[in-house]
Amino acid sequence: DTQAYDYLQRVPREELIRVISEYGETADNAAARRIADAICVTRQHGRLPNRTKEFAALVSRAKGVEYQAMHPAKLTFQALRVHLNDEFGELRKGLRAAFELLCDGGRIGIITWKHSECKIVMDLFRELEMVRNESPQLV
Repeated sequence: DTQAYDYLQRVPREELIRVISEYGETADNAAARRIADAICVTRQHGRLPNRTKEFAALVSRAKGVEYQAMHPAKLTFQALRVHLNDEFGELRKGLRAAFELLCDGGRIGIITWKHSECKIVMDLFRELEMVRNESPQLV
């Protein structure tokens, strides 16, 4: 398992931008670039914070003012956690395993919290869905 601090010490800027944008569920690519730049510049000067509070402050300064009530660093922490733990990969594996155990006529109920998780679930459902023989087909 890679610790976030170790990952941040070596991750290339472009990869960090991708991780923050993709797993941090932000449409603000400029903010993702500002955060990645702040991390990379701080790292280059040997001052990358190794404590959560100091890292959150660095991200907050780089991101700027948020219109939402959440902490400005929340989605960056989420992005790092999702990436380092391969949470989306684990979700896909778990869903596939559940479908393998499902009996004919069985049901699966899934609750997701984030849009990105919902997209993974829906994509897998579409991939695995089957039409019953008695169901009409549109021509």
